[in-house]
Amino acid sequence: MKVTRPVVILLAGLVLLSACQTKPTPPKPDTTPQPVITVDTSKVDAVKKLQEEVLALRKKAFDLEAPKLTEQEWNEADKHYVAGTSAFETNDLDTAKTEFETAKPLFTALIQLVLQRGAEQNQKLADEAKQAAIDLKAQEKSSELFAKADELYARAQEAYKNGDFETAKALYDEAYLYYDIAGKRSKALSVRDRIVELKFENMDNGNFNLAEEKLAQGDAEKDPQKARDLIEESLLRYNLVLQKGWELQAGSKKQDTLTVKAQADSIKAAVSLREEYSTALAILNAANEAYAKGEYEYAAMLYSQAQQLFAAIYQKAAEKRAKAEAAMQAAQQKQQESQTIIDEAGAGGN
Repeated sequence: MKVTRPVVILLAGLVLLSACQTKPTPPKPDTTPQPVITVDTSKVDAVKKLQEEVLALRKKAFDLEAPKLTEQEWNEADKHYVAGTSAFETNDLDTAKTEFETAKPLFTALIQLVLQRGAEQNQKLADEAKQAAIDLKAQEKSSELFAKADELYARAQEAYKNGDFETAKALYDEAYLYYDIAGKRSKALSVRDRIVELKFENMDNGNFNLAEEKLAQGDAEKDPQKARDLIEESLLRYNLVLQKGWELQAGSKKQDTLTVKAQADSIKAAVSLREEYSTALAILNAANEAYAKGEYEYAAMLYSQAQQLFAAIYQKAAEKRAKAEAAMQAAQQKQQESQTIIDEAGAGGN
């Protein structure tokens, strides 16, 4: 059957109409007003400031080595700081504020405790340095430095008594430094006096002159740390001069001892005076061991003792030998005289 054009158009229209009727209607937008979340910035700033204050205290306690020196107290304070930081990051401001307010006095007390212990430790070091300086006669040889140390020590005690442990700690440390300088300077002067007494200056002239220069610079230096470095250098140089002097002295005494020993050996003193010779030889061997170890002053002393013993042994052995020879000669003379008498008597009988 032939379909006419109007019918086709009608069918197409029906299909289009059907499609339009089945398409879903889009939803209407939600126009309900949403609640506005407001943040109290002043409260946030206040908690933030509190956190920064606690953090500064925490850093100071850490720098003072509180985790090592007062582990239990540190852990308690830090626990509240960590909890407060965690709460602040989640915007739980009330909890953060409570935790920071708990941590703040704990860190403050912790710092005071560490400073107090530090002050006490520095006082102990200062006491030890003071006694060492006294033993080295620093009150006489380095009186100005010793007096400065005493002044700082007295101020430290006053600060400690007033509960200012931070100031006390610093002052005790400074007092220790001045006591140490006074002691080392006094020791340097004592070594220098010994060098002059023994006339060792020219045995190591370069180090002696450098020691003199460093000591003068140390006395003129205003910075105590630099002054101590200079005086330590001076002491080192003086000790090198003294060591060199004793080394040369010991070497010289060793040769003298061996010369005297050779004289004793030439008359067989080891046989005639066995016990005394063994003692002298033992001291000589000990001197050689000390010399090999670099203990030159001790070696020089031992060489001197051995030399004196060998000299006495030689003298005693020589006298003993001379007596024996004299007795032998006397016996020979007597025997000769006796033989002469016999010979004369025999001649008279003929």
